[in-house]
Amino acid sequence: MKEKNTDTVSTIVTKKYGTKARQREMLSGYLFILPFMLFLITFSLLPIIMTFIQSFQTGGTVGPRTFVGLQNYVKILTDRQYYDYLLNNFLYIIMSLPVGQFIAFGLALYLKKTSKLSPFFETVYFMPLLISMVAASMIMSYMFSVNGPINYLLEIIGIDAPNWLNKTETARIVIVILEIWKGCTFYIYIYVAALRGIPNDFYEVGLIEGANPWQMLRKVTLPLMRNSILLCIVMSTIWQLQLFDSVFTTTNGGPLNSTKTVVFAIYELTFKNNLTGLGAALSMLFLLVILLITALQLRLNKGDIEY
Repeated sequence: MKEKNTDTVSTIVTKKYGTKARQREMLSGYLFILPFMLFLITFSLLPIIMTFIQSFQTGGTVGPRTFVGLQNYVKILTDRQYYDYLLNNFLYIIMSLPVGQFIAFGLALYLKKTSKLSPFFETVYFMPLLISMVAASMIMSYMFSVNGPINYLLEIIGIDAPNWLNKTETARIVIVILEIWKGCTFYIYIYVAALRGIPNDFYEVGLIEGANPWQMLRKVTLPLMRNSILLCIVMSTIWQLQLFDSVFTTTNGGPLNSTKTVVFAIYELTFKNNLTGLGAALSMLFLLVILLITALQLRLNKGDIEY
């Protein structure tokens, strides 16, 4: 009876913890991911914890700090200008996300069809991704300057050329064009990979059933690309919420703060005004907004398509 109990315990331990060979294998796996985990903890988790602690304090970047409780959060939540900056972020999402995804998906459908010119076009579409946002912003600032190529073309066809970067409505449009131009490249290649991963069997069945191209797109392509589309939508939303460098380089938040975003406000509070506590509080509140929006998007698109 004792031997039977001993065997039972040994079996349970083996099932739970595995053999020594299995344990060594698991240890080697943990060692492989250790550098990434250290990097994640050092440059992501610890800064978030420090920012959270700092959001309850007042003081500058250097020097003593004083604990003030929820005072920083109250100042942020009762100041209307920060809501205006958040509204600017949502305007960028509304203006750029649908157009950018539509263009990226359309170009991906074209690139899916391999031909002799496919490598050339893939290289051309990939070029904007290689350019830094600062360099791209400078190019866009020149293109839409008062004496730039865009206004020159408008004058040729008889249209009054606006001062793009010094008007509220047109300044936002320039930033949206810049974000679409830079972002489309990344989304194109996600869509191309997803399109090329769809088995031809689905399309052959559709042809046998007499489906037209629109029906094939709506009934076969889009459902099977649901996860890829969701990924692009979520990433585009997060990037537009974190918008900073394009605004900083092209308009510097103007005119009249019409292009200023929440991240731009965090930069001003922390580095220009030396109000690190307010900047930290705004950062934590904005992180909460991003998490809620991302969770909502994932919730609304929950579920996989199976055939």
